[in-house]
Amino acid sequence: MKILVGTGGVPNSCEGGNLEGVRCIHELGLDALEIEFVYGVRMKDEMAKKVGELAKKLGVHLSIHAPYFINLNASDKAKLEASKKRILDSVQKAVLLGADPVVFHPGFYSTS
Repeated sequence: MKILVGTGGVPNSCEGGNLEGVRCIHELGLDALEIEFVYGVRMKDEMAKKVGELAKKLGVHLSIHAPYFINLNASDKAKLEASKKRILDSVQKAVLLGADPVVFHPGFYSTS
């Protein structure tokens, strides 16, 4: 098993977004970058393709962290459906990015 070393999100020492982050990860001699969609899946499809292509070219492994706002334990149907959509949106971007795995927190205990 190969251990990959990288950061969650673009390293603080880098300027710019995910595209520049992939370049920076490579320049730092790291192996991986977790794309953080923690506050929403806002990356455009075209950008996801560009980031994925660059990562593949530079040998940087990508993974995804889906939004925090996921609760598959919600009793409110609208919240449950929105949670499912956030997971599916994250997976759709992962496909375009060539990213694996997609990480998400499935829910939390609640009485409502």
